[in-house]
Amino acid sequence: MIENNYKDMNLNLNAIAADIGVSSAYLSKVFRSHEFMSVGDYIKEYRLLNAAKMLEENKYTVNKIMGMTGFGNQSYFYKLFKQKYGVTPKEYQQSKLLNNA
Repeated sequence: MIENNYKDMNLNLNAIAADIGVSSAYLSKVFRSHEFMSVGDYIKEYRLLNAAKMLEENKYTVNKIMGMTGFGNQSYFYKLFKQKYGVTPKEYQQSKLLNNA
């Protein structure tokens, strides 16, 4: 479900739980026991991974990729991306362009 809907900015634990008909507490417990992270953290990681792939392809602007991967807040996206990859999304995109040249 996350892989198919990660682009939806409203995707979260409560939305997933409601969609599959279980409580958010139950889903959280079961998910964490299998993935060793929260649903929210998994969604963020999946979105960041896809954003990085799109940045490497260099087909879209950073802002377009941000929206295409479910991030609605630019500063939050930049913060998370820099925490994970050590550079801003733009710097990441530029470094991939230089490496592929």
